[in-house]
Amino acid sequence: MKKIDKKILVAGMGRTGTHLLQAISIKINISNKNVSHCHYFDLSLKNWADVIVSTKRYLKSLGHGYFSQHKNPDGSWRNKTIYEECEMAMKIYEDWEPYTQIILPLEEWFTNPKGYLKKVFDLFDLDDEEWIDRLSKELQGSVVGPKNPKHITKTSELKNYTNTLTELELSEIDRFFDDNPEINKADFIYLENYETDKE
Repeated sequence: MKKIDKKILVAGMGRTGTHLLQAISIKINISNKNVSHCHYFDLSLKNWADVIVSTKRYLKSLGHGYFSQHKNPDGSWRNKTIYEECEMAMKIYEDWEPYTQIILPLEEWFTNPKGYLKKVFDLFDLDDEEWIDRLSKELQGSVVGPKNPKHITKTSELKNYTNTLTELELSEIDRFFDDNPEINKADFIYLENYETDKE
């Protein structure tokens, strides 16, 4: 089993499978110290890395029932609004995208885990179908999985946005993309063709 010797940085939106990709990177690397993980842009980590890999969702569910925290000027905390969640996720994505060698949508892991792993292996010129098969079985459900009943990818069949999100969430996501026409909405909203990508 061939392993790589590269400094890999996993950088991407929160709740998009970054810990899954970190676990994969650790498995294929000679040293655990060669793998780091972050969300917000960090110049020192960018300069440290040999390779930057990232993740994304079509756009993350928001139907999970909790949101990121925002610190108010007075030092108190409040939950971000749905619109602010979209802004935060897109800023993280856009900050890292120019430096990223591969971006893996979380939906690909749920619909085709071996295909997801093969893309990582191909990036590092690794070719070991038996290892991919074993790693796929080992990681499914152990690192990232359908833990929350409201998770948009709670089953391998995938629930689309209209079946998962509330009307308010849908309207706020639509408003975000209407306000930001330079962003290709189709790159971040769940696509029905993921149903056809299953093995």
